[in-house]
Amino acid sequence: MVLDNRFWLMWLAPIVAGLFSPYARGLKCLIAYEVKIAFYGFVVLYLFYALFALIKSPLVVKVLRNTLLGLSLLFALINFFLSHYFDMLFTPNTIDTILATNSKESHDFLENMVLPHSGVLLGALSFCVLFLYVVRVNVRLSRKIHATLIAMFILGISLHVIKLAGTSGGVMEDKGFSRIPYGVNETIQRVIPLVREGHAIYTSLKEYSNNQAIWQAIREPLPKDYLKVDSDSVPNVVLIVGESASKNFMGIYGYPVPNTPFLSDLEERERAKFIYLHKHHFALCLHGRHFQSPIKLFRCGKPLCALV
Repeated sequence: MVLDNRFWLMWLAPIVAGLFSPYARGLKCLIAYEVKIAFYGFVVLYLFYALFALIKSPLVVKVLRNTLLGLSLLFALINFFLSHYFDMLFTPNTIDTILATNSKESHDFLENMVLPHSGVLLGALSFCVLFLYVVRVNVRLSRKIHATLIAMFILGISLHVIKLAGTSGGVMEDKGFSRIPYGVNETIQRVIPLVREGHAIYTSLKEYSNNQAIWQAIREPLPKDYLKVDSDSVPNVVLIVGESASKNFMGIYGYPVPNTPFLSDLEERERAKFIYLHKHHFALCLHGRHFQSPIKLFRCGKPLCALV
């Protein structure tokens, strides 16, 4: 089995993209996150190349390696773009947003957010092409090297599992072996290149299929007498909640699409009443006191009071 220049490029791309990840804040977190990406990325690519070595047709192997290269670079660019410019991750929620976006919103996003940064993306692609043509590193693995690598993989994974069992945090506050499944799932979703993106796509498409089935069931005609309204019943109330709203896509925070007209107008009208807009929250000063709250403002006297 030979580890060619495509292998090394696929291995390096997620490591570079990981430098901009929200999980890499601070030197300690950065080192830990990058080490895990490098280790598990090498393991995944090694397994892929081991499977490709079992295929007899050179043409099929070449197609599979190029496909894997294309997917690796695409996911690395997406992760870099989302992390660096929006402080976001490639998650099922990101894919859900893409699937729920109409053509006009997609056009506005591409025109106002992607095209201004196209030079950076083209520069990254140019570097990848230059790497493939300049770097000619082909490492042929002997049986001894295979055995050494497998032993290192087992040792590294074992040490990580032990660390997971001895670490508390997240939704699992208790230490112990009961935390290992949670830690493994967290590693799959956040760390392992190709696997985390595949998991996000699979989860999103699964939920999307379920939602489509529910929507189809809702659209089915119902019997005329399926609903009976009591005479003393209250009127229907529709509650719309923007649970997954992000400031990166809100006009009031600088997004070029004017999709928050009320909040933008509120900001302009209430400047004289000591409401200051920050990147993450409103700050409200009343009678010398300072309050911070999410974007939930209610008029209840003079001049405004915030839900805190």
